[in-house]
Amino acid sequence: MTSTDRIHFLPLESNPDVFNTVTHSLGATNLEWHDVISLDEPDLLALIPRPILAIAVIFSMTGHLEAAMRESEALRSQETIIDGADDLIWFKQTIHNACGTYAILHGVSNGLSRDLVDPSSDFGTLIARCKSLNSQGRCRALEESAELRAAHEKAAVQGDTAPPESAEDEVDYHYICLAPSTTSRRVYELDGSKKGPIDTGVILGDGEDMLSAHVVHLLKDYITRDEGNAYFNFMALVSNQ
Repeated sequence: MTSTDRIHFLPLESNPDVFNTVTHSLGATNLEWHDVISLDEPDLLALIPRPILAIAVIFSMTGHLEAAMRESEALRSQETIIDGADDLIWFKQTIHNACGTYAILHGVSNGLSRDLVDPSSDFGTLIARCKSLNSQGRCRALEESAELRAAHEKAAVQGDTAPPESAEDEVDYHYICLAPSTTSRRVYELDGSKKGPIDTGVILGDGEDMLSAHVVHLLKDYITRDEGNAYFNFMALVSNQ
């Protein structure tokens, strides 16, 4: 795909209602996203239903952070990059400004979330199709999905802030997702703008979910890595059953 025929979506607002519109429009109605208001205060953490299945991380793409991410990616050897291994489904982002929807896809398609998706739903059909495809095949599957485009477009006009005038406009924030492998319970950073999944080194123990102490430490590390970044937000994916 050349730059002239690249697909562009309007960006999603960092808002659980917006994320839920995409998730539920694709048929994963028994999953929902919640704001993580605090990483430290037990009373606020108690407001989120457990277990937590995945975490979306939203942050401003400051010049410092963007440069650091590019440098880190350049240093990653091919041996450290996996594509579909360890029971993961990773999507390379080829749709401009759709990183919010890619975070949703990564959260719902991996870990225990995947088992909760109705196989006959649009989301279930998309997961089943993508599971056996390589990275390029998954790119095409998402680009060609009318259901994914419709769900995203419905959500992109919601929220408290007006979307950009053009889907081709650049935005200064980015979404990634942290989700565990079903088989190993290893937690991976899933970012469609990178070369592949990144093993965070965290393994969930028995009874632990995606806001266990080790994962909270990981989330705090994102913040401390770029202390000048004024904006970080986290959303948790849970079952509403």
